[in-house]
Amino acid sequence: NTRKQQYLVDSQKVNVLASRAFQSAIYGNNHPYGKVAELKDYDTLTVKSLRDFYTNFYHSGNCKIVLSGRVNEDAIQLVEQFFGNNNWGSQETINNIKFDLNPSVEKYQFIPKEKALQSAIVIGRPLLTYTHPDYHLLQVLNTVLGGYFGSRLMSNIREKKGYTYGISSHISAFLYGGHFSISSQTGTQFTQLLISEVYKEMERLCDKPVSRKELKNVQNYMLGDFIRSIDGVFAQTESFISLMSKGLDYSFFENNITAIKTATATTLQQLAQNYFKKENFYEIVCGTVLR
Repeated sequence: NTRKQQYLVDSQKVNVLASRAFQSAIYGNNHPYGKVAELKDYDTLTVKSLRDFYTNFYHSGNCKIVLSGRVNEDAIQLVEQFFGNNNWGSQETINNIKFDLNPSVEKYQFIPKEKALQSAIVIGRPLLTYTHPDYHLLQVLNTVLGGYFGSRLMSNIREKKGYTYGISSHISAFLYGGHFSISSQTGTQFTQLLISEVYKEMERLCDKPVSRKELKNVQNYMLGDFIRSIDGVFAQTESFISLMSKGLDYSFFENNITAIKTATATTLQQLAQNYFKKENFYEIVCGTVLR
């Protein structure tokens, strides 16, 4: 009931509605990456379905234990003693199922929301998985465009134009797909102006290499952010679990650091020319109609 009520509250928010529509447009309604919950789902969920899920997925064969910090032999022996002797739970193997992508043919979608104070905007396109050779360098390009507070989208659309309080871009990469997205909220009268400026910033990255100073600032920011992300034993544990769940090892982090340090203005410009083609982008707008 709590989650159902939260769903109803979220369904009144333009940014949530735009995000849901974007996911469905990119992947298709029947793909796990594009499928979103509906109100009726909360009523059909049963205790039995939860028990079945627990039985199928929560068992020793599907479990790993990670120790981080000052780990000694006594700690390892205790873990072995309490968890390493007997199997527990179902040992049934669950095979991954691959789903076909079915993106929407329509690239623009407007979702009316009467009395909304602002319009929510999501602009994006299908992208790549985290194993793609371009993944790490695209993260650098993304940071230049809208990945941190000093990005071009923030500097232009927030600081100079004043169209929004915040705008950002993200790369979301998964095992079987991924997407790139730019999201923001703005007054109805600024909606088309904001969208136009987003494309202008992408075009600038295609037409002109970033300056040495800007690239250095981004590299320093990304390296510092990476250090912060693994600061402490709990953060290191989470990072390792994230790698392990994706079938990756520490070379993923090493490749990321190498890409950040060796990124050049020419390489980023070439990536922008390959991935920032306007015809490949979807636009989702949710809000009131401009009158």
